[in-house]
Amino acid sequence: MPERTLIVDHLTLTYSGLFDLNAFYRYLMEWFSTNHFVPYEARNEELTTKNGKDIIIELLPYKKYTDHFKGIMKIEINFVGIKPVEVEKHETKVKLNKGFVKIVIDGYLETEYEKYWERRATLFFFKLLFDKLFFKRYTLMYENAIKQDVYKLYDALQHFFNLYK
Repeated sequence: MPERTLIVDHLTLTYSGLFDLNAFYRYLMEWFSTNHFVPYEARNEELTTKNGKDIIIELLPYKKYTDHFKGIMKIEINFVGIKPVEVEKHETKVKLNKGFVKIVIDGYLETEYEKYWERRATLFFFKLLFDKLFFKRYTLMYENAIKQDVYKLYDALQHFFNLYK
């Protein structure tokens, strides 16, 4: 079984105001592509209420660093009370959305995700030995890599929402 270590825990971003929901999703997918992450949408729920739409999206993008290390982000995006709004910008009407957004990002480092070393007990023992003694430097290097990727995404999302302030 792969070993999954939590590196970044509940990095939270909140925003309330105007934004373009479709542009947000495109921006997020473009960020994943640019930074070599494979996007995976685990959950996408939409509920229409009298206050607007409530949308919950859970993404699990991952990036294979090597055959032994894989970085995974768990991104929970909650849109609450999303309503369509028309705003006049430079004498043209632009369709935007208004509401509250909460984004929670977790970063994980998964080791031995292909389960090669778990076929026999002796191989599993050597895997543990190598991980604790020889691969510690590499483990720290990839822990820093996923941490940097999570904070890069956080900064990019902050930048996206700052465009609408």
